[in-house]
Amino acid sequence: MAEVYELVRREIMKMNQDFATVARVKKFVNLYKEFDPDDDELTRNSKIAKNLCGRSIQRYRGGLYSDAQTIHMDTNITYEDGRVSHIKADLKSDEVPQ
Repeated sequence: MAEVYELVRREIMKMNQDFATVARVKKFVNLYKEFDPDDDELTRNSKIAKNLCGRSIQRYRGGLYSDAQTIHMDTNITYEDGRVSHIKADLKSDEVPQ
């Protein structure tokens, strides 16, 4: 897991070189799953769904804009076959050297 975070951090640092200081990524979190239209997280056009902005994104934003090193997630995932799985996870947020 540490290797994945290091790889993502290095790629963000490369990308940040192309942005103004105020637009650079300062902190990130690797999510436990991709956003999915079937979970009402994305529209069919792959845009963030409005209901997600008010629900889950608030938790991510709160963790990324604070000094917290973890973001607690407690959510349901609905699979294509209709099964629902409940997930609780503490996601590590990591800072990017500027």
